[in-house]
Amino acid sequence: MALPADTEPVIETFTHEVSIFLTRSAPRASVQKTIVAIDPPPASSESTPPDPVAESSQAPTVSATEGRSGASFASGRSIFALQAPRVRLRAMLSTMVAHSERFRMHVDTPSEDHIVQLHDASWEDYERLLAIRGDKSAPRITYLEGTLQIMSPSRDHESIKTLLGRLLEAWCADHGVELMAFGSWTIKERQDERGVEADECYIFGTERRNRPDLAIEVEWTRGGLNKLEVYHKLGIAEVWRWRKGVLQVHLLRGDEYIEAPRSALLPDLDLALLASFADRPTITQAIRDYRAALAG
Repeated sequence: MALPADTEPVIETFTHEVSIFLTRSAPRASVQKTIVAIDPPPASSESTPPDPVAESSQAPTVSATEGRSGASFASGRSIFALQAPRVRLRAMLSTMVAHSERFRMHVDTPSEDHIVQLHDASWEDYERLLAIRGDKSAPRITYLEGTLQIMSPSRDHESIKTLLGRLLEAWCADHGVELMAFGSWTIKERQDERGVEADECYIFGTERRNRPDLAIEVEWTRGGLNKLEVYHKLGIAEVWRWRKGVLQVHLLRGDEYIEAPRSALLPDLDLALLASFADRPTITQAIRDYRAALAG
């Protein structure tokens, strides 16, 4: 699945630079490349069946010439139409059901997020790749005791992590909880041979710290490194992992994570309710529907 347009040039350039890096480093570092998933399946010459999710998102409209219930408006290069309330509601519900079902039935095998693992890599190799990529959020690079993982997130992966983050921020704003978002902040520790970049991460309160309190990970494609093995040595207090529409909470206790039914940082937050709105087609709709559900 294609990445957002603004990240594709970054990925293309980074891939080229990594190829050069591997060519130069292989004789010295004996870096072995294991491709978990790097290219999408080739396009079939046969006709592709229509995507029910895409079709359901194209809601029927009623134009100004078709009746009083609709009116068209021009904005830039697009024409937007007001839909008749009943038609609009039916289309919205159809889209929501299609998205929810797609999350539950999603087969998270290596086919959408592109993941490459490099083995027997040194800390210097890791630092060089970070320097090559520069100050970008993708691809995300993880290092664990000699294994380097490079992950280019798919569009769905990025959509889900963004919706989860915005919903969390909306809940905190409504409940007076101070927090700051740091996106895919690179957290690393040479002594522990670990480095990681979350999908989203947060610090709660106003105190400045060198580690996030919370990391959020979306598992849209399985088969990569177990990031909990990275996070626990870096001292991240809480990790939320999203998979197939469900948020799992992992709390750091001693030198390991335990799974918990609720967040220790936000014990009043209903995570199942929050996660249920990550299937909405827009951030605006997700937050609007979430706040309506909270208002009860």
